Amino acid sequence: MRDADDGFPELSPDAKQLVLQRATGERIERVERLIYEQNG
Repeated sequence: MRDADDGFPELSPDAKQLVLQRATGERIERVERLIYEQNG
């Protein structure tokens, strides 16, 4: 049986975690910036 393709076939588990943390952090920064701009 074939393993499911999770989109990260070449990355180690630690590398996957770093990618996910960075993406999450960037989304949070964009939301905070939007809130700051709205509150001006």
